[in-house]
Amino acid sequence: MEKVVKANADALWARIQEGNAKQEKLERDHVKQITNMISNYIKKDMSSLLETIIKKEIFSIEKTITRSLSQNIDKAMNQLEKSVSSKLEATVARKIQVQFQTTGKQALQEALRTSVEATLVPAFEKSCKAMFEKIDGTFQNGLLNHITAIQ
Repeated sequence: MEKVVKANADALWARIQEGNAKQEKLERDHVKQITNMISNYIKKDMSSLLETIIKKEIFSIEKTITRSLSQNIDKAMNQLEKSVSSKLEATVARKIQVQFQTTGKQALQEALRTSVEATLVPAFEKSCKAMFEKIDGTFQNGLLNHITAIQ
């Protein structure tokens, strides 16, 4: 009986090992199948999914960057405009001042010359004429008195 029990135990052990071997083979096949499915998913579906996600993120980042750049460019343009405007204003003011000084000086000199010629010169000539007439009159009178006194 020991032999029968041992034979049955050996047969049972052999079946268990055979069953284990089959189960291990099934598990390996199943793991291989799952691995292939995951690999196919990663190759096909994952790449399109990643592409979609990346496109959405790029679009979102693009909007943010565009908005930020636009604001920064607007600020820079305003500062540049103010800077250029103030520098241009100062330059134009200096040019106008120099031009006014030059032109004003010339106009003032011309006005002064015209005024002197129109007012002062005729008055001086009139005064000189009156003075010389008095001198001439006095001289003529003195000469007449002298001539009369000599005769």
